[in-house]
Amino acid sequence: MQERQSTPRSSRNGRWKVNLSFYRPLLKEQANAAEYPREFLGVALPEQPNKYYFVIRQHRLVLEADLAIQTIMEKLQSYKTRVAIIFEGFQYQLGDFRLRVGKVVPVHSENLRGIIMEIEYLPISSWEKSHRIMGEFHDILQEALSK
Repeated sequence: MQERQSTPRSSRNGRWKVNLSFYRPLLKEQANAAEYPREFLGVALPEQPNKYYFVIRQHRLVLEADLAIQTIMEKLQSYKTRVAIIFEGFQYQLGDFRLRVGKVVPVHSENLRGIIMEIEYLPISSWEKSHRIMGEFHDILQEALSK
């Protein structure tokens, strides 16, 4: 009797959505320009509904703040949103992998700006451990896309 291997089944786990904003400073005096980051990113994640994250790329910093920081920045008029983008779509589970596929649209528009795909290998929590397997996956994906 031959033993039959079962393949992992995929399941749709619902929708996901991420808001991303590009901020720039509103300077009253150009002399103070060096004191403030030129620009930074703000990210609201559905997994952390009460948090807001800032990415200051020029200093390679990620800061965590309470969600109310957006209202504070608006009232202080220290930074202005230059561009706001929404990433949204569906999330699937396939064995040890989570796949998110979706569209990229500006906040106040329905014009499609792009398509996004995110693959997460769940059992391994550190980047160092998962680097090899994800590198191999990336190579296979690049080969398939080049054909």
